Amino acid sequence: MKNLIKITFAIFAFTLLFTACSSSDDDSPQPNQIAKEITVEELQNYMIVGEFLAKPEYQNQLGTKPYLIATYLAEYNNDGKLYAFSEGWFASVLYNLEQDEAITYDATTGITKLKTKWGYYELTRDANEQIVVKGNFHFEDDPNNPNTYWFTSSYTQLIKVDGQVYDNSTYKAVENLTGFYRFSTDFWRYKQDAVPTDADLTWSYYLNHRNVWTGQDGGTEQLYNAFIAIPKGNGWKGQHKDKDILLVNTGKTMTTGDVIVCEKM
Repeated sequence: MKNLIKITFAIFAFTLLFTACSSSDDDSPQPNQIAKEITVEELQNYMIVGEFLAKPEYQNQLGTKPYLIATYLAEYNNDGKLYAFSEGWFASVLYNLEQDEAITYDATTGITKLKTKWGYYELTRDANEQIVVKGNFHFEDDPNNPNTYWFTSSYTQLIKVDGQVYDNSTYKAVENLTGFYRFSTDFWRYKQDAVPTDADLTWSYYLNHRNVWTGQDGGTEQLYNAFIAIPKGNGWKGQHKDKDILLVNTGKTMTTGDVIVCEKM
């Protein structure tokens, strides 16, 4: 009988303890899940690369291949002001960060919005406080700007940059093309069968950013090219993370080609 009383008392005591612990857990304040604001200084260490596709009703004019746009923050003509640049082979536009309130933060959602000339990206932080892009590009409704209704955003990737210069190098095409791209200071060349020599480097290009440059080729079609350098560790669509890579997007008269992926040699 005494043993039964002891067991009953032990069960009762354990029940009280469990109830107290559960009540304490329920009443404890939950950690704040709202991501803190992403600063301009932080964003200067990144660029956003997006793929855009023509909507079905415009594919007869614009084709079905992706258009690449790289968005980054930088000064323009050393005027001391920062802009959100959007660069592709067919366009180069900028958005004044100060005058146009290009970066805003919503403290209720933890979303930092980065505006560009055509719309905006949403960024936040993951559980490890790392900056991540949330979803794809959001177009603003603007009947005066055809880009806002011609295209849809199909893929978006945040790229961590490191301040290194990635032109003045040679890259080997590994996806959607074979051949070699070689760049010197101000000049470049593509050849399918061999690495271009010094004498081959006669096509000019413009270095807009350490990771983004543009240039027209000297071939028969005189195509426009956007070159987007992605440092090792980022990769593209989950691949090539162990290499410095170069994305090449080529087109003319609003018709674009495949995204060519190259690895640095």
